[in-house]
Amino acid sequence: MFDVLVLGGGFAGLRAAAAATRLLRATETGPVGHSVALLTPHPDLVLRPRLYEPDPARLRVPLDRVLDPVGVRRIAATATGVDTVRREVTATAPDGTRSAVAYRRLVPATGSAVARPELPGAALLHDIDTLPAAVRLADHLRALPEAPDGPGRWTAVVVGAGFTGLEIATELVGRLRAPAAVRGGGRGAGGAGRARGGGRRGTGHGGAACDHPSAGRAGRGTAPGRHGHRPG
Repeated sequence: MFDVLVLGGGFAGLRAAAAATRLLRATETGPVGHSVALLTPHPDLVLRPRLYEPDPARLRVPLDRVLDPVGVRRIAATATGVDTVRREVTATAPDGTRSAVAYRRLVPATGSAVARPELPGAALLHDIDTLPAAVRLADHLRALPEAPDGPGRWTAVVVGAGFTGLEIATELVGRLRAPAAVRGGGRGAGGAGRARGGGRRGTGHGGAACDHPSAGRAGRGTAPGRHGHRPG
């Protein structure tokens, strides 16, 4: 049985596990040490706030490199159930093996996930909610110079005007402009590449335009914000 079991391997889970270890050691009086475990199916801490950057595949740090020095055990599994009466978490390993992990204190820190809208063209949407999704977007952008020319080829629509939406919108201006300037795309180098976002009407620096959400339409290159269920 673990004194503290943390569910989730993001920033919140990592900080919770490290803080629990520190506090337990500070209050330890007996010879037996306390135990803290972090349960996550992923081996890496993904630097999620930076997934809008051009090379997202490098934005990860092995969790064991951070957890081992502070004495936190990593359990490679997915939590599929919690029994608060018996104080057990049902954990499913990558190979499908199921086990019960007992705890004295439980810290849920599983984070959020983007809510993909069910609408025509949803299969063409991109997001930067996870590392694989951000890599797919980066691959899509790199492949644009070889894609057939057509309306909207160098235009992206960003849904969501929070920090994530602003970050990816301003980043896309440069990432769309560079390949478009090389290939031309029927525009001058100074006007190639646009990123549009859903928010109040206005024009930002660097070529990012912002339209009222009622005028937004989904299409190829649309990128919903990280918290798609709450785009504000």
